[in-house]
Amino acid sequence: MTDAKALSPSDLEDMEEILRRAHEVARELALEAAVEMRNGFTHGMSRWTKSDAADWATEVDIRIEDMVQNRLNAEFPTHGIIGEEHGSLRSASSMRWYVDPIDGTCNYANGIPWSSFSLCLTYEDIPLVAVLMQPFTNELFHARKGRGAFINDMALTLNPDPISLPGNIVTSELSNHRHWTGMDEAMQSLQEEHVTVRIMGSSALSIVQVAAGRAIGAMLGSSSPIDVSAAMLIAMEAGASIRNEHGDSNFGEGIGTIVTHPSIVDRLWEVTFGRYKGRRSP
Repeated sequence: MTDAKALSPSDLEDMEEILRRAHEVARELALEAAVEMRNGFTHGMSRWTKSDAADWATEVDIRIEDMVQNRLNAEFPTHGIIGEEHGSLRSASSMRWYVDPIDGTCNYANGIPWSSFSLCLTYEDIPLVAVLMQPFTNELFHARKGRGAFINDMALTLNPDPISLPGNIVTSELSNHRHWTGMDEAMQSLQEEHVTVRIMGSSALSIVQVAAGRAIGAMLGSSSPIDVSAAMLIAMEAGASIRNEHGDSNFGEGIGTIVTHPSIVDRLWEVTFGRYKGRRSP
């Protein structure tokens, strides 16, 4: 994804009405998705695998993505929509929505209540409006670029005081069901720093734990825009820093990335991707 700082305040002001409406619609869709997810979890659902035995989809994924696509087509008929289940619609549009109906479907399909609905509006792949709904804790994370991040109605702002690694939590995720190249070494480095690594099963939720101040960092081997665009904007608007394995702030397919409290971005990068720079697979 493009560096999310590339748009100026005047650019955002020109888009004000679109972004205001997009934020409103996205929050409404997140609440509707939460109802669908809880209903499926309570009453059961059909499920199947896609690319391999660990890659799950459910009828709830399809139902939510259909609902989102129908609403966005009605509200924003020129915008592109890129979804986890249905692929791309009008993908050449500069304004594109990324929708992941259930991030953490393996958890969801197997009865573990740790998954989320994720929706993000981007301009030329710069995240502008984001929602992330955890239906089992009733937490709606949301953000607009330049307007801050929130959990429900409470503003999310990272404490500006410096922190250190020891005694804290860094979240991470597998690449589907596999460890990504360099993951074991990075976890060993964090272990030596007395940091606890948690692998919970949803990349989006792992990232917003940083925004909420529950984890000092999130460490991902790669990041699909569908999965993480919303979470990245929420984290950045809360004050988090992003650094990829190459040392800049872009994120995207096949790029290892950390999202972290700004006071430890250098140190966390050193003990993860910095230490193994050049040894990861493309």
